[in-house]
Amino acid sequence: MKKILLINFLLFITYLLNAQTATAPAGTGTVDNPYLIASLENLYWIADQVNNVHNLFSGKYFQQINDIDASPTSEWFDNGSGGFYGWLPIGNADYMFRGKYNGDGFKMDGLYSHRPENRYIGLFGFIYSATINDLGITNVDIRGKGTTGALVGYSWASNTITNCYSTGSIVGGSEQVFGGLIGLNSDSEIKRCYSAVTISASTKYAGGLIGKNMQGKVSNCYATGSVSGISIVFVADWSDTIATSDLI
Repeated sequence: MKKILLINFLLFITYLLNAQTATAPAGTGTVDNPYLIASLENLYWIADQVNNVHNLFSGKYFQQINDIDASPTSEWFDNGSGGFYGWLPIGNADYMFRGKYNGDGFKMDGLYSHRPENRYIGLFGFIYSATINDLGITNVDIRGKGTTGALVGYSWASNTITNCYSTGSIVGGSEQVFGGLIGLNSDSEIKRCYSAVTISASTKYAGGLIGKNMQGKVSNCYATGSVSGISIVFVADWSDTIATSDLI
């Protein structure tokens, strides 16, 4: 009996060590006193606020103040089949992130998100009228059903993404649109970004930088990662170009 209790206790401690925790950052979110993102727990606080509290952070400012190790996400959210779902993206089709995130030249490394039954997968799942700049997201391990990218799944209207980059791998599921940096970009501006993500998609619309671009402006960007899919795949250097095609 004591041995069983000890085993259960150790399993509980292991669970606590691997569990996701939302920790509010310092700052108030103003331009002069932004939220200071210093840890994975601070980052998860943003996701929790947007997805669960429905605080969309419209007009609020964030500043990352150091590199963040995101590898613990590989043991977040037990999927019930001996594995884990990993990172829960910031924002979805109902509640979109609307803040201003300044990476300040830092990066997030080792983000893991295996959600093959879900759309809008990435560090940010769905953004609207948001700004993301000067951020690297490296060594990602991502799987999504569709509308998936390392940084943003769906960039929908009036967003600006500048000086961002991504590396790692993305495996696409049964639906369309996978990009090394952004899955679907609509009416938003992407500037001075690049991606070296390897993409393996089982459907069409897979792009080295952006999976599908709809009236978005893309300038001084490039992609070097390999891309494979059933039909439409593309890797390109769009330096000094306003993108008019679907795939980038």
